[in-house]
Amino acid sequence: MTNVKIFHYNDKKWEYVITYKQQKHMYLKVRNDQIIISAPFFVQEKLIEDFILKSLPKILKKKTILKPNIVLNNDDSYLYFLSKKYQLITKYHAKKTIIYFEFNNLVVCTKIQDHKQILVKIQNFLKQEAKEIFINRLQYWSEIMNIEFSVLKIRSMLSKWGVCQPHKKVITLNYKLIHFDYQIIDYVIIHELAHIVHSHHQKLFWNFVGQYCPNFQECQKILKQGVIDETNNLA
Repeated sequence: MTNVKIFHYNDKKWEYVITYKQQKHMYLKVRNDQIIISAPFFVQEKLIEDFILKSLPKILKKKTILKPNIVLNNDDSYLYFLSKKYQLITKYHAKKTIIYFEFNNLVVCTKIQDHKQILVKIQNFLKQEAKEIFINRLQYWSEIMNIEFSVLKIRSMLSKWGVCQPHKKVITLNYKLIHFDYQIIDYVIIHELAHIVHSHHQKLFWNFVGQYCPNFQECQKILKQGVIDETNNLA
């Protein structure tokens, strides 16, 4: 059973979705400015909102990655792709949604009117673009560093740019890296490949990363901001 409610926090109206399950505890996550709650059956709404009030500030502190590298509104819609700014142009005359780059624009042909649904379509398009670019860069650095990987996964992650499972040699990259330039993408790939050799963040690990990405600290600063603009472009 699922319910949709409204919650006010910091002068903002949040939509939250409650899914009731056979479980002991409540869980919360934020996705596209919507609060997702998983709760045990028969928990009172007041307890759920108290839980949101307690949990949301901690999650929002980690929400840097969700800063708007895509802005979709009626006046000035744009996104950053590989650190370049593209204007978003929406054309409402297509039977099905088609998205493509054209000069300095990203064109969205669709019959969908709802901005949230259009944003999901754009995000899915970016994930497909990211998959091809990331696998090429990962294969390149895998050869340079002489480190084998088994699988690349592309995900949307709230507080991580990349994850490595060293024993399985599985690397997961956040598709939002596609907003940044190749130097930033390469740094995260080098970082995660290095974890297959060094599964910690001690000096030996950072020395190893520095061999292949000497400016990794500058890359970290940009990633910590979580948003691309003309002031923090390494290119």
